[in-house]
Amino acid sequence: MLSEIRGFDTVGEQRRIMAKTHLVDIRRLDRDLAAIKAQTRQGVAAADATVTDIYGVSPFVVAFLIGYHPHIERFKSADRYATCNGTPSIEVSSGGKARHQLSRRGNRTLNHAIHTTAVTQIRHDTPTAFAA
Repeated sequence: MLSEIRGFDTVGEQRRIMAKTHLVDIRRLDRDLAAIKAQTRQGVAAADATVTDIYGVSPFVVAFLIGYHPHIERFKSADRYATCNGTPSIEVSSGGKARHQLSRRGNRTLNHAIHTTAVTQIRHDTPTAFAA
């Protein structure tokens, strides 16, 4: 498509050349991204992680789980793990009103991966594995 476009002036010709350069870069990045996705899927498959059986848990979420906490046994309880990844809310009650807010503690990247899975499960109305 770009080869058919001709610039009427020097500026138009430079825009066409820049667009062609960017298109080459985008194609290279798409190939790199596909290779990274394949490597991630292979790595998760090699880890034999059963958590991918849960709806909404992609190989990339599992890669975060494995990458940040390879030994789940080190956490004495589910509450300790939740505190580590920042998923429990913080109570900020005042007077007789009980309120909760988002905790900014813990591993925010891992928290985001878990949040993405939860939102996917809610969006598709599936039973959640994260229910307390």
